[in-house]
Amino acid sequence: MTVLPSPSEQVAYEQRLRPRYGAIAFLAGLFIVASLLVQEIGYHNSITEETVQLLTIHRRFPLDIVGALLDAVGLLGTGYALWWLNSISLARDGKLSPMTRWLVIIGAPLMSILEVLTIVLYSIAANRFAHGPNHGYPAAYKLIHPISVTLGVSSLLEELGALLLAAGFIWSALNAMKVGLLPRPLGYFGVIAGALIIFAIGPISFVVQGAWLVCAAVVIAGRWPNDPPAWSEGIAIPWLPGGKPNYEAARALGVTAVVDGGTVQQQTGDYTPRRKKKKKR
Repeated sequence: MTVLPSPSEQVAYEQRLRPRYGAIAFLAGLFIVASLLVQEIGYHNSITEETVQLLTIHRRFPLDIVGALLDAVGLLGTGYALWWLNSISLARDGKLSPMTRWLVIIGAPLMSILEVLTIVLYSIAANRFAHGPNHGYPAAYKLIHPISVTLGVSSLLEELGALLLAAGFIWSALNAMKVGLLPRPLGYFGVIAGALIIFAIGPISFVVQGAWLVCAAVVIAGRWPNDPPAWSEGIAIPWLPGGKPNYEAARALGVTAVVDGGTVQQQTGDYTPRRKKKKKR
């Protein structure tokens, strides 16, 4: 059985770090949206022929690299914020899987680093092609072929990172909602944002993920209207279907804290809950 920290210790720990991680989540959302804006400006060409693509990449230099770097910073911040959100969710419910933390802490760096690596390799090849004497397909093939294996492996690993991050994103939002750290609408919104990492729908994916991170940042920083009571009590307080805190479910989890004049009990390393007589209705 997982031994949970005492509610008072958990609340004190989180109060010190909530502003920091709120700022991280907020900046991550801004960086992701900023990367979209950078990628949308400048020259674009819808032709997929390889020589035209290389010339387009060259004309867009360094916008694509700047966009990839902004997105990478946003993804790293996302992974870091989700890792902490998972940690404090796990501190409220020891039955949650700790694997979710590893999904985001591995997936976010993997996806971000390889995204930048891929665009840098293409930019180098595009620069050589644009300044070369021949702009035909054989010249493009000669530049791309030597790095095709590297690009292929990089692309596969980036997809793996995206899959891990998407899974971690979804479960992080659900776990935080389950223990009452995120409001129900925001928890389900996080599921959509996580799924869009894999099932990308153009610019909408960036906007949705950025919007969720900004909203989550407001909750984490303690600026959300009607701050969820799970934050102030240091225990898991799930939600009722109507959006109200389910204190009865908190009692069933065996937690101890004073909420609305009632006592909720939690088993921790320094507290042994006492049996209470059921009140007659």
